[in-house]
Amino acid sequence: MPQMWHLRLILSLVLSLVASTPAHACTPGPGYEPATPEAKARAAGLVILGTALSNIAGGKVIEVSKWLKGQGPRYVLIYGFGSSAACLSDVALGHQAVFYGKLDRATGSISLNYTGIHDAIDDADRAARVTAVLKFAPSAPSSAAIREMR
Repeated sequence: MPQMWHLRLILSLVLSLVASTPAHACTPGPGYEPATPEAKARAAGLVILGTALSNIAGGKVIEVSKWLKGQGPRYVLIYGFGSSAACLSDVALGHQAVFYGKLDRATGSISLNYTGIHDAIDDADRAARVTAVLKFAPSAPSSAAIREMR
């Protein structure tokens, strides 16, 4: 039985490591109010209704069904996706959604526009609400203007 203390020591070390591992979660604090689709649309520079086609170069290729705010090509590469544990938004390939984005004028790249916790994407059924609020909103730069900025 002299080896029994080795087993106890190893077990206690393993349990202490497991117990000290931090939990990774993104939980809103008390009183958190998520932004409405209308507020997110107003805050974003670009709003796109589209379908996620593939993962590439750290972003996702989106086939644009409709530019709700702004103008641009039929396919765009958007950056800024991530896990909900990191408070970010993600979308499954083949899924249609509303993407709230912003244009980096220095690089010409588009990234998700977050106004709160994992809120840079909405289900496609919210497109009508977003379209209604943006009906009289100023438009983001056209694709020609984006090319000139590069």
